[in-house]
Amino acid sequence: MTLFSNVGIYVDHDRSGRFDDWLAHLESVLVLGDFEESRKIILLRSKLYGEAADEFDNLKLENPISAQIYVRVKERLIKLFHSTETRSKQSVEFHNMQREPEENMRRYANRIRKAFHLAYPIKSTIDKATAFSREQIMMGRFLEGLSFDVQTRLKKAEMTAMAVEEAQVRSRLNAF
Repeated sequence: MTLFSNVGIYVDHDRSGRFDDWLAHLESVLVLGDFEESRKIILLRSKLYGEAADEFDNLKLENPISAQIYVRVKERLIKLFHSTETRSKQSVEFHNMQREPEENMRRYANRIRKAFHLAYPIKSTIDKATAFSREQIMMGRFLEGLSFDVQTRLKKAEMTAMAVEEAQVRSRLNAF
């Protein structure tokens, strides 16, 4: 356990370095300790903070069974934190992102938002037009990543909403 205290807490790439390097350090300690699966998961979670901890907790909520298997938890975290180490990889990941089978919409939207902000970060404040453009890009990617059936239903709903809004504007104009 003394070696375990030497493993730093993983927050994010900027503060904790590369995820794969951090995980290799943690794994070497876990191997030496010869811990069982459930204990490895508890120890892993104790070394995560911020977004990394949130992702771990999301996995546990979404799929409690696979959250009990250390290898699956590790694979998910690697996919989330190490697969996007460079800006070009982040951009490619954002543009190729698809909704995973049985993934809920909120989780998918959060993945889109995270990937976009990693691929196209902004260090200073932005004006409303730029913020609106960024939201439109994310929304377009979100829609493209959905199955064809869901895309069709959403487009129909959008057309209906536009028609209702147009009818309301016309009725207001006629009232004047």
